[in-house]
Amino acid sequence: SYTNFILDFLQETGDIDCIVELGCGYGHNLFEIYFGGGPRKPYYGGELTLAGQALGTELTALNPELNFDFFSFDHIAPNLNWLPPNKKVFFMTVHSIEQVQKIDIEFFRCLTAAAPEVIGLHLEPFGFQIDPELGPATKKQAEVFKVYEWNQNFYAVLNQAQDEGLLTIDYVETELFFPADPVNATSVAIWHKNTKN
Repeated sequence: SYTNFILDFLQETGDIDCIVELGCGYGHNLFEIYFGGGPRKPYYGGELTLAGQALGTELTALNPELNFDFFSFDHIAPNLNWLPPNKKVFFMTVHSIEQVQKIDIEFFRCLTAAAPEVIGLHLEPFGFQIDPELGPATKKQAEVFKVYEWNQNFYAVLNQAQDEGLLTIDYVETELFFPADPVNATSVAIWHKNTKN
């Protein structure tokens, strides 16, 4: 369902130069998007672990038609020096920010500085950060995230980025997807870089 949602969204964004997933693991989502009919553009995976980067690179080498590259990326100390110049970049995260207890405004500063036009799509479990009273599953999610020291501030920092004029939040929907884990529902946030930046 994530893949179909992303593919539908990409059809609405118009032409983009590349697709970048941050916290991509070995690139599972990127492969799904490409082979599901995604744009024939460069795909980049930013991943903290060397194992994830290495496996993504090995899998890419099996198919010469793929224009995929994997690089080091840390949500806490974001650096996109490896990303070539582009006019319009599409960034996404899928349940990767969830395991970072706190992100900093530098995360969004880094992303919005990557190109003249930037679009962000986050499929992350942050519903409890907006309204912990959404329901019993949301309350349980908040408890679990506190115990495991998982992300507590994505939504607040996203709004801080908007307040600073870095971006405009286009769409937020709480708990749009319910995966097999009933206490880890996925919420959606979509934004675009303000052109003055």
